[in-house]
Amino acid sequence: MPDSTGTLSRDSIINATPSHAGWSAIWNIPLVERSVGLVLTVIAIYLNWFNFINAGGLWRDEVNSLNLALLPDMSKFWSALQFDSFPVLHYFAIRGWASLLGSNDTSMRLLGLTVGVLLILAIWYKSLSLGGRAPIISLLLIGLNPVMIRFLDAIRPNGLAALATVIAFTVVWRMLKQADMKHLLVATIILVICAHILFQSAIFVLAIGLSAILTGFLQWGLRRAALLSMPFVIAALSLIPYSGNLQKIATWAPVAMSPPDSRDLLKGLLQVVNGPAAWTGGLWLVLLLAALGSMIYGMRRAAFRSEKDADRFSLNLYCGLTMVLSTALYMLFLTRWFGTSPKSWHYIPLLVPLAISSEQLIERWFDHFYWRAILFLLVTVTFLTTFYPSLHQLQARFTSMDLVAEGITREARPNDLVVLMPWFYGVSFSRYYHGSAPWMSFPALTDNSIHRFDLLKEKMLEPEKVAGDLEAVMTTLKRGGKVWVVGSRIVGEPVSGISLLPPAPLPQSGWSSTPYLSNWRKYLMFSLATHAIKSENLYVNDPQMLMPQEAPAIAVYSGYKE
Repeated sequence: MPDSTGTLSRDSIINATPSHAGWSAIWNIPLVERSVGLVLTVIAIYLNWFNFINAGGLWRDEVNSLNLALLPDMSKFWSALQFDSFPVLHYFAIRGWASLLGSNDTSMRLLGLTVGVLLILAIWYKSLSLGGRAPIISLLLIGLNPVMIRFLDAIRPNGLAALATVIAFTVVWRMLKQADMKHLLVATIILVICAHILFQSAIFVLAIGLSAILTGFLQWGLRRAALLSMPFVIAALSLIPYSGNLQKIATWAPVAMSPPDSRDLLKGLLQVVNGPAAWTGGLWLVLLLAALGSMIYGMRRAAFRSEKDADRFSLNLYCGLTMVLSTALYMLFLTRWFGTSPKSWHYIPLLVPLAISSEQLIERWFDHFYWRAILFLLVTVTFLTTFYPSLHQLQARFTSMDLVAEGITREARPNDLVVLMPWFYGVSFSRYYHGSAPWMSFPALTDNSIHRFDLLKEKMLEPEKVAGDLEAVMTTLKRGGKVWVVGSRIVGEPVSGISLLPPAPLPQSGWSSTPYLSNWRKYLMFSLATHAIKSENLYVNDPQMLMPQEAPAIAVYSGYKE
């Protein structure tokens, strides 16, 4: 206010309202923010729905999970658990859902849709619990990403694991703030559930645990840190019953692996973060750098004078440590112990905790009115430039094996033979094929209902026995039947002789099955090219496919010549 002389006093200048406050008064920022969050939520749910109606049949990994989950009794289930690499809760969820709504494709896709929607709600729960603001950044990075939607909604553990991780991150923060019996019990239950959905989730349980314990120690001392460690110790101890199965898995795991290529280490990661558009990987990088900068800035201002300052410091430290430790521990796992080049879906378990932990830090970065306006603009640009490309990607089917099996069911005759190559196509083919012609994998395995790498290992120990499998193929041709070969890379096969590999392990590739699968494929195709009189390549009405390896070709051979 002017003084008696008509001039502004020093106090009135200091207390004057900043110019941007006028804009803040016009624009109710919290209301705008929540409105944007609700719009993104509706869009994210729609994209999940669009995936539900377009994903099509189950691909072989999904069929593997379903078949294992539906084994008739618990003793057989526990015994078969050694042939996959996940804990039990993923399978229990599938089994319970199937008992209520059936195990057909629509029911299973509905389960995936439900998990996807629950994940969106969990993201809101996290944001409201940690700061009360709309989860714009998490919805932007997770909810609008078609690759993440596709694999989080698949009938595999990633979706449930992401859901449990978001809830675990939230309840641990609540426990950190109020370490009473109720919060300790809730956190223990959620952390145990998280650890029993996906083994890799133990990495994030560890990262969240170390972050919470260190934050508790710095804020409240050793006693609070010891109390906070209890739920994590219990979650770790709960995994002990899997030790026997993990030892059994170790006997066949090298068969499923191929030598990792360091050049491909980040290829799968880029496929995910660039899922909506080629530039969105840069968006991830910018936002994560902003989160890291916010963490460092917050640590520099560690001296606090009020309870509110202490809360801000605790949240800054908890989120920042979770983000850094999750990345460091998971990348260590991929580079040191994973044993093969990771695919795009292998990075999704990391990207979910990265998005939710960095969000709270980024919100500090965008706390100023003008910075929030830039954030809203960034969200709008991202949505407008990625929505239709995301829809296009989500039109893709997971697999065409159901279409292949349907066509062969209709055309093949009882005296024909269907050969699946590689062998793992038999897992999904067995679900969709209902024809009269017999079928076999090549090499022939005694169980094609799930991925039996242990049986494949036995074939690798005696590779010469694949000649007996070839004899069944040749016998079909000799008696006038057709051989339907379903597999990858079956056109333009070798015209020279092929010799079988010696027993595993090989000097260069060890126990990897990759050289054997290639050798057996060439062995089969050369034999058919040599002895079949007629061959014909058939083409399925090929829809847009998410994964080319799930779009097998078909070749039909008939007649026999010496």
